[in-house]
Amino acid sequence: MVGFNDELAKQANSISTIGMRALESAVSGLKSTARGVKDVASATPGALGRFGQRQVHGLTGWTPQGFMNPEGIRGMRAGATDAAERLSAAERSVAPGPGKYRPGLVDRVLNRSQEQVQQSAVAAKHKEVVNARKAYQSAQKAEDMGLTSLPGYARALARNPADALRTGFAEQWHSMGPGGKALMVGLPGMGIASELSRPTEPGGPGRLERAGTRLGELSYSMGPIPLSGQLAVGAGVGSLAKRMGKLFDETKPVGHIPAAPGLDPAGGEVAPAEHIVSDRALGIGQGGYL
Repeated sequence: MVGFNDELAKQANSISTIGMRALESAVSGLKSTARGVKDVASATPGALGRFGQRQVHGLTGWTPQGFMNPEGIRGMRAGATDAAERLSAAERSVAPGPGKYRPGLVDRVLNRSQEQVQQSAVAAKHKEVVNARKAYQSAQKAEDMGLTSLPGYARALARNPADALRTGFAEQWHSMGPGGKALMVGLPGMGIASELSRPTEPGGPGRLERAGTRLGELSYSMGPIPLSGQLAVGAGVGSLAKRMGKLFDETKPVGHIPAAPGLDPAGGEVAPAEHIVSDRALGIGQGGYL
């Protein structure tokens, strides 16, 4: 029964791990593929062409107007294009008009006046303008640094690694809401922590090796690189971290294993044992005489 319970727990843990990884993949790729899904759904040659161009650009830096050309990046709707459109829409929506914001069902239940609804809506619109401006500034800086493709990212890392990573992370961070931010950082972190906390099975990969594999999922916070580039970097980082983790697992010293109670480390018994000796061995003859 104990063995059955252990096996059941192991299977449940495997299912939960698979579910978490599936959720991570869906959430991590959501932002990167949103524009691509929109283009593919429109089913126009231009939209499909832009989707393919962005994937080629992410891996090579190519654009129809030349290598890392700003006009070419905007033409395929990559880089800061979405952030610029978000900021423009937010600034247009701020201007209040008479009766523009009408009370909804919640407002009526809470007995909010038209003036209160108007003030709350305008405050929310101004907050969106501030957030959209931060997102645009971060996206434009990332585009100017060349973070829209792997060659550009490599060049930025060579010049200033800290600034490149900080800028890429900021672009992702300011483009998401609170839920997206929590998922972007929380899910990979939970995956790594889960692998570090799970015991190592005999013959299976070690804790650090498993955690290194999950480390590649953090590549989705690199910045405005299209999905193809993020997947390539994620696979490379995960493979490298996995090998390093395996190396540390193999070189990790094994602790001293104490001997079991009552046993001599050399293999002999510590506790006294009874011995039965015959009369003949003691030199006692028949009748009890020596």
